[in-house]
Amino acid sequence: MRILVIGGTQFVGRHLVEVALARGHELTLFHRGQSGASLFPGVERIRGDRETNLDRLAGRRWDAVVDCCGYRPHQLAASTSALKEAVGAYLFISTISVYRDFRQPGITEAYPAGTALPGLSEGEEPRPDLPIDGATYGPLKARAEQVVREAMPDRHLIVRPGIIIGPQDKYTRFNYWIARARAGGRMAVPGRPDEQVQFIDARDLGAFMVRLLEAGTIGTVQATGPASRLTHADMIEAVRHGLPEAAEPVWIAAEAAVSAGVELPVPMRSWVSLDDDFAHIQKMDIAKALSLGLTTRPLEETVRDIRGWLDARGGDEDIAALAPVERRLLELADGG
Repeated sequence: MRILVIGGTQFVGRHLVEVALARGHELTLFHRGQSGASLFPGVERIRGDRETNLDRLAGRRWDAVVDCCGYRPHQLAASTSALKEAVGAYLFISTISVYRDFRQPGITEAYPAGTALPGLSEGEEPRPDLPIDGATYGPLKARAEQVVREAMPDRHLIVRPGIIIGPQDKYTRFNYWIARARAGGRMAVPGRPDEQVQFIDARDLGAFMVRLLEAGTIGTVQATGPASRLTHADMIEAVRHGLPEAAEPVWIAAEAAVSAGVELPVPMRSWVSLDDDFAHIQKMDIAKALSLGLTTRPLEETVRDIRGWLDARGGDEDIAALAPVERRLLELADGG
């Protein structure tokens, strides 16, 4: 297949490109050139900003486009308008954050999305520079999905990942625990050991999306994992696996920490349920993805590879940054 990738040099896009090349596909990367300049030698690149330079794609045709970096509806309106006659299918990487709420477990792709934005009346379009934060990220993605469906009703593929982990991940939600487990000592873990957690290795996500394109899949599918139920305790044991002096987990109820006035940072807050609206965000139904061929690698393999990437990058600065919070959590766990 001839595939145009909008982005493709960071994290998910990077892993997707690696898989697509390994499977023999012909790729064109359209990106600003601000990262990954040395990646993928020999792959065609078109330098440009999706906000102002989509005209640089004119006169070309591809079997599919993969949109790795669309966050706002106006961006998708522009790109689908520019490409709907130039591509066979449009794959938009969205997010499970589009759902209206997570008050029930086992949400499927049919659950209602939420498009309401703070300060905007229904039907009012957001300004192009509306800040993206916890309140706007999901609704903006949901509105962007609507644009793609309307522009290419029979040729769209919308993939909704959950938390994404793996090598090249610039966020600390999962990597903090790998680094912290290796540091040893007593490790404060807010949450419940038996609580379900879900996430997907970016490499598994990339491979899944390439296979969906190859199969000509159309529609919407959420992609998280693993294939079988994983608990918070399972996750913590995986980051401790193979370490001669792994940190010893000290569990503390997240509600107790919050009641004591402790503001949990993102790496700790991401794995607990504190808000009814998000109570079951890590209990998504992934039956559709599994039926379409989603596979997930062993967590120990992901942990091993992230450790190697962290070693190559150098520095565990997040441990130091979160140390004061952890000390207070350990005090609470000890009855202080």
